[in-house]
Amino acid sequence: MKGIVLALCVVNICLLAIVPVNATVNEHEIQVDFTINTQEVSEKTVSTYRLYKENELVCEAEVPVGTQTFNCTFYTEDGTFNFYLAAYYTDETESLHSAPFPFTITTTDTSLKPGTEGSLDLTFSWETTSGTDIVSYRFYMNDTNVCESDNSSDTSIACKIDPLNEVMQFSMSSVSSVDGESAKSNILVLDPADYPQLFIKKSATFSWDYNADETDISGFQIYQNGNLICETSDSSARQLSCLINLSTSNSFKITAMENTGLETTASNVLIYNEDQTSTGSETLKAVLTTSSLNGVAPLTLTFDGTGSTGDISTYTWDFGDGDTASGTTTSHVYAYPGSYTTTLTVADAGGLTHQDSAVITVTEASSTPSDTDVPPEAVISSSSAIGEAPLTVQFDGSGSTATQTPISLYTWEFGDSSSATGSTVNHTFTAAGTYQTTLTITDSVGLTDQTSTPVLITDPPDSDNQVPIAAMTIQPESGQAPLNVTFNGSGSSDSDGSISDYQWGFGDGSTATGISVQHTFVNVADYTITLQVTDNQGAQTSTSKTVSVLAPGEIQLYFELGEVQVDNNWAQVSFDKDFIDPVVIAGPPLTSDSDPVTIRIRNVTATGFEVRLQEWDYQDDTHSTETFSFIAIEKGVYTLEDGRKVEAASFNGSSSFKKISLQQTYSKIPVILTQIVTANEANAVTGRVQNVVQDAFEFKLQEQETTKATHGAETVGYLAWEPGKGEILGVAYETGVTTQSINQDWFNLTFQTNFPETPLFIAEMQTSAGGDTAVLRLQSPLNTGVQVKVEEEQSKDSETKHVAEAVGYLAVGSTTGSTTTAPPSLEDQDKRFTFTWEYSVTSNVSGFRFYLNDSLLCESTNPDDRLFSCNAALLNNTMTFTMTAVFFDGSESAPSTLLSISPFDFPDLFGIRLVTFTWEFDSSQESLISGFQIFNNDTLICETTNTQNRQIVCETPINQNSNNFSIKAVELSGTKTNLSNTLLYNP
Repeated sequence: MKGIVLALCVVNICLLAIVPVNATVNEHEIQVDFTINTQEVSEKTVSTYRLYKENELVCEAEVPVGTQTFNCTFYTEDGTFNFYLAAYYTDETESLHSAPFPFTITTTDTSLKPGTEGSLDLTFSWETTSGTDIVSYRFYMNDTNVCESDNSSDTSIACKIDPLNEVMQFSMSSVSSVDGESAKSNILVLDPADYPQLFIKKSATFSWDYNADETDISGFQIYQNGNLICETSDSSARQLSCLINLSTSNSFKITAMENTGLETTASNVLIYNEDQTSTGSETLKAVLTTSSLNGVAPLTLTFDGTGSTGDISTYTWDFGDGDTASGTTTSHVYAYPGSYTTTLTVADAGGLTHQDSAVITVTEASSTPSDTDVPPEAVISSSSAIGEAPLTVQFDGSGSTATQTPISLYTWEFGDSSSATGSTVNHTFTAAGTYQTTLTITDSVGLTDQTSTPVLITDPPDSDNQVPIAAMTIQPESGQAPLNVTFNGSGSSDSDGSISDYQWGFGDGSTATGISVQHTFVNVADYTITLQVTDNQGAQTSTSKTVSVLAPGEIQLYFELGEVQVDNNWAQVSFDKDFIDPVVIAGPPLTSDSDPVTIRIRNVTATGFEVRLQEWDYQDDTHSTETFSFIAIEKGVYTLEDGRKVEAASFNGSSSFKKISLQQTYSKIPVILTQIVTANEANAVTGRVQNVVQDAFEFKLQEQETTKATHGAETVGYLAWEPGKGEILGVAYETGVTTQSINQDWFNLTFQTNFPETPLFIAEMQTSAGGDTAVLRLQSPLNTGVQVKVEEEQSKDSETKHVAEAVGYLAVGSTTGSTTTAPPSLEDQDKRFTFTWEYSVTSNVSGFRFYLNDSLLCESTNPDDRLFSCNAALLNNTMTFTMTAVFFDGSESAPSTLLSISPFDFPDLFGIRLVTFTWEFDSSQESLISGFQIFNNDTLICETTNTQNRQIVCETPINQNSNNFSIKAVELSGTKTNLSNTLLYNP
């Protein structure tokens, strides 16, 4: 073993974060570097090294072999001391001390210069004196120096201070190189009572544990960012509330005061950063946006302050021309040329304010009207055209156009002696009457145009009368201008009377009356359609929908998905909403019937299509019902929100492969799905795809294998969709292409999307590796995947082996995550019911009427009709549909029942679910109750008389808007207890 002689050669002093113990003792860390002279000493092994200050052991450390440095932390006063080093052996003996190493320890002052930290910025300004001996200026708060300027030429200085909860007297002195510091001059007095926004204190409660002997301490002190904020002399206290000013970053610590006057070191520190993102504590900030920063006089501008942050109580606008306004948004007309500074001031409840400004430049008109200038065209759309007083209507003139842009002035006259300016305005009509609202617009050269729209205001109904229900259907709801739209209000009803009047407002200034009307929209805009119905006692109510009128050539992405069950007979499928020019793709079918089969579609129109299953010509063309999915999509070229490209179109198919060029080039090879949508020739036929690339694919018609003749021309619709997964119009989708591995055996295709329910599935072969006539068949659809195979027909031979093909597919289903969207309106939940009937004698019949639970639903005015569709919302009770014939004298035949359906017979259709409810209840109170009742939206849905139950399963109708479930205990008297909580469920 080796003995050790130590030579202490270097000591580096590094100041750590200082925790005060008393006025002169501070915590220091020193780094000890040493050299080792060794000599042979038997049976000696070094355990640790010890550092002594004078004769006091201050540190002991284990040092790895080969290391000649270590750090020690200890408390000491400032001064020059001799340090010694010794080795401590495992046999509990110590080596001789090293030679002394003298070292001076000083505490570095880490405090900031006055005026460089604090929660409040103050700027002091002054005028310089004529003397040349001034070297600096000093500033005091209650005689405490807060900041100093070392530049004699300064005339202002910014200081940061922490405000006090007392009157603050600020003073200033100058420092002369000859006379020293001058007497202080008072320059500012701040009283917290006069400036509450600067002195907002918050109450903070601190709790702590202390496990040592309470008799050794005299109390506790609490520090914020190193400053004492409050204290208690109660040694048994474990909680203390203090009034504090919160900074952006706050470090709190608690120390115990020993009886000797020393403070213990804090065992932990609490860091609190003010949350600047939460609504309740956002920084007060004004944010001003405007429709334009310049224009020609008279210039109409809209201003918006909704982007401002903080707990704002008032918005005040100053337009710089003497006019003011209030509110989150406003509009203003600058009548004359000039430069104007518009200022938005926001204020909170405590009086704190913040401002934002914008400079508006208004110029004179560049020219006067000439003979070649074209007047502007004024266009009005309104949120409502009919309603009960008081009625607030929004009028929008932003659809107006001008050749000499910009439109400099929008002036509104509401017909009730009120007026306003701005492209969009709101006005409240308070009295019954018919009012013509007129918009006048002025372009940049002074030309004007004017248009008006009527608003019908009625008195509120008699409170004893039940208000009727207004309902409308619109076909179509969108399309290219000029757009002719049919409106039907026959779904409106009155529970204690009948509907006597139907008033329509089309949002473009036009109105009409009647149960069913038509209107043509010529200008591109979104129009709010309003139907007001009046019952036989004068009560009125209204409903609204939107019609979107598109520019010629413009299209909107719209599609419908569905699942149909058909056999070999043609069946009609109706769309929920009218299309302009739809493409329909369907299949593959399931395998309830194992005979080979293909899907045929014909008569695709804006409202629906016909579909059937067709067996191959060598078969008997009788096939059992199969289920399959379809998608109908508006023809067009689209780019989805996630960047993927989609297109839908059609072409003429032939019996030989023909190249079909796509309408856009794709970054990835798209999935191609096709469908023959005509039945020009009776023979069974399918389509085959091959050579799919980024801008084209090849397609041919294919009859059964034994047919030698070519098939006649058919129209073929196709859908091209880049592979991937995402969401579109609120539903999840996945498109992809398998490897070339699908043949006559069932193949497990697994989805990459976590669909919560089984999605609708459409697929087609993307290759033609096998030449035999074949289609795809489907089985075992699940939310995780499906099984798919290639099915050959057997007209030539019974062999069905097929060369492996690649399959492209589209799966569409519910979204996997919850999203916050507006609940659908009642009309959006309508289902389309299609009725067929027989009626022999029609010579005295003018039409037919259809009723739902004895309320008029819709009517046909064509006596030759034998098929008619109506929209109706699903009810949570039995729905009975009846029909009458309407004679020329207005009378009706006795009603005939067409259909009666119950929610409990069709739970999936009506949204009825088995729901399990569990709850807690104090068992000691069971003797005081008779059972429990379950409510949805305050309607009783099920109950139990077993007071020990804590769970029940109910057949529950699910409301598509919102479901508020609650559970109540029923007392022996029949009184229901108050709710302890509710469960809100939005489908």
